[in-house]
Amino acid sequence: MDPAVGGRPRTTDPGAWQEAYQRYARLDRAELGPEDLDALADAAWWTCRVDEAIAARQRAHAGWLRAGDARRAGRAGRLLYYDYLYRGEETVAGGWLRRARRHLAAEDQGQVPATYRHNYRRLVEVKRRHDPGNLFRLNQNVHPASLPAAAPTR
Repeated sequence: MDPAVGGRPRTTDPGAWQEAYQRYARLDRAELGPEDLDALADAAWWTCRVDEAIAARQRAHAGWLRAGDARRAGRAGRLLYYDYLYRGEETVAGGWLRRARRHLAAEDQGQVPATYRHNYRRLVEVKRRHDPGNLFRLNQNVHPASLPAAAPTR
């Protein structure tokens, strides 16, 4: 991000967002990278320029995809979901939500081997043997507080 632009305000003060928007308005938008486009989208949204926010966020989303950053593309897609809901375009919003979920799921899959490190291969074998249909692919944790209290052991 260009330090001269100053980035996003860390406040909900309308004056700060207006100032941030004005800084971005002076720049050549064709030259902005995805991080700056995200910041422009936020500033436009907070200053009631929803159409402009959507246009900037869609360009940011495309930029994150080109950069191979699925997590940030997913975040941009999730925010586009809310932007379109705000405009009352539920069908388009739903499309962005599905797209965001796909990006984030792909990112999560890339993290799985790193999370389990040296146990990953062993876990794959257990999964292959005991859950070949991938029944347990959805994380549906049962919170311990929801279980009946166990009888005390002697």
